[in-house]
Amino acid sequence: MVKSFSPELQEKESEFDKIPIFKLIPKNEITGYFVNFSDECSLLHLDPWDLSIRKFLKPSWNPMKNCIPSVRNIAKLEDRKIVINRSLKMNNSTCSARCVFAYTDRRIRVSSWVHIDEVSPALPCDVIEVQCTSLNYVYYNYLFSHTVPIPDKDKRQNKGDRPNVLIFVLDSTSFSNFARSMPKTRDFFLGELNAVEFKHLNRVDYNSVPNSKAFLVGKQMKTKLETPMNLFFPSDYDYNPCEVNADNDSYIAFDFQKAGYITCQSEESTVFGYNKCQGFKKNPTDHYWRPFSLRTIGNEAYKEFDFTLMDFLYRRSCLENYHHNFRYMDSFLRTYPEKSKFLMSWFNGPAHGDINGLFRADSDFYNFFKSHQEELKDSYVFFMGDHGIHYTDIAHTEVGHAELNNPFLIVSLPKGIKNKEVIETMKKNSKELISHFDIHATLVDIVDDYLDPQEIGRLPVHGSSLFKNLPQPRSCNTLHIPFEFCGCQVSLTSVVNPKLGIRIGKTIVTHMNKHVEYWFSRGICADLSLDENHGVSLEKIEAKQKVDFFKVKLRVRPGDVDYSGYVWIDPYYPERLSIVGQLLRKDFILDKINCTTVVDAKIYCICT
Repeated sequence: MVKSFSPELQEKESEFDKIPIFKLIPKNEITGYFVNFSDECSLLHLDPWDLSIRKFLKPSWNPMKNCIPSVRNIAKLEDRKIVINRSLKMNNSTCSARCVFAYTDRRIRVSSWVHIDEVSPALPCDVIEVQCTSLNYVYYNYLFSHTVPIPDKDKRQNKGDRPNVLIFVLDSTSFSNFARSMPKTRDFFLGELNAVEFKHLNRVDYNSVPNSKAFLVGKQMKTKLETPMNLFFPSDYDYNPCEVNADNDSYIAFDFQKAGYITCQSEESTVFGYNKCQGFKKNPTDHYWRPFSLRTIGNEAYKEFDFTLMDFLYRRSCLENYHHNFRYMDSFLRTYPEKSKFLMSWFNGPAHGDINGLFRADSDFYNFFKSHQEELKDSYVFFMGDHGIHYTDIAHTEVGHAELNNPFLIVSLPKGIKNKEVIETMKKNSKELISHFDIHATLVDIVDDYLDPQEIGRLPVHGSSLFKNLPQPRSCNTLHIPFEFCGCQVSLTSVVNPKLGIRIGKTIVTHMNKHVEYWFSRGICADLSLDENHGVSLEKIEAKQKVDFFKVKLRVRPGDVDYSGYVWIDPYYPERLSIVGQLLRKDFILDKINCTTVVDAKIYCICT
């Protein structure tokens, strides 16, 4: 951001002083307001260790540092069978195993318990639960996951002659956070795999779900209204995609399966079924790790967390969810050594809630990738983030806000690709502004080489392949990146006008309360009021349009929670304004938001 201060914008009587509170411009009227949008982008070059954020960084922080495993390894998984260590088993106790399946993205189904004396029969499932009891007391409970080979009758035209396609997503991880937190893993990719690092990937929406739709489906999930800086971007859906299961959506894994690939999806949560979204009604891939997380974090059948099972899996084992995910991916990669594989893995835990969460995971990720180095060298590998981190103080610094819009991306090519032109083109493109839509276009570029001719033709809607010269000009406007998520530099001018700030602030808080009410959370969440004593910060944004366009920072009560966002005032009816997208909330302290389960309400919820 480029900032300046202009004395003529200090407080003065204006037409705004007569307006106690603005009216919001109806959404259906916000089209065709502006012309002559900018197609320029001045790229930011962030320092991962910028002085303004160093006070928030704690590289040595590791909540597992002094953890000593206390779980007894009574059971182990060998060749699809559960083997019981009878020397560790309690006297007069019984051990049993059962399969756990995903019935949908929101429910599980389980098989009957099978008694185990020493070795179980081979179990036909990827996720197995083991439980040992004595007098109805559960003294051992664990989940094992591996990949059971798909039946021979389902063999596809897959001779392993096509490079693997492996996607690894670190939730809430910016380019800068990855660079400072995972130097060992980063050096492995850049050195051992000769990967290319894209420094200017820009998110296209607020959180994981719409961003994943962009790079895994190629569609814009939500309609984005016109602002003084960007055009109207309509949704690619004529229905609410969360209210319909995703089985018939254009998920890129479906294309790789049609092309003969063995497919696997291993997520610690679910991005397609997040919050109230329906997700998949049937397993989207040949191997699907969803039953593991459903059994632990809860679902429609198990309404609450299974704390006993989680205690054994995590606290007593000194493991985190990503360790269990590693085991499942390891099994998948080893189960099909002669087959072409597609993998989409999503890690939610390490970085999602803490800016320092990745430091402790660097060696673990390095060790996993190093153990599969030869497999990775025969693969297209996309190691990436969906957005930066939302929920810490760093997000409200200028640098932290810029990081939020700039997820990391590293891409490595199979060693069999000798075309130097492709490599040089990637290196050139790594210096350009790109979006998640471009990642999807690149995946389509790969799979189209292996699809039957009649299957080809579903071109990406918005993106361009990173393997080819990118079309110009490249700006947030041309790349379908709404302004509130745009990482390009803009010029800001400080505005000293407390009265105008208060009016804008009150308008925003009124909108926030109505938003909470819309999501049926009023009464659970407090009615908010503007902290006028704290004041409202205004910075005017220079745009080609002749319009008052501001970045706003304010504080609400109760809770003293800080927000920031953007508004513009109607150039034709100055008593009206538009709030651009969602505001950014500084804190997401659980005690302040856990009274509502509605994710869309949490952004403005402060529990009573």
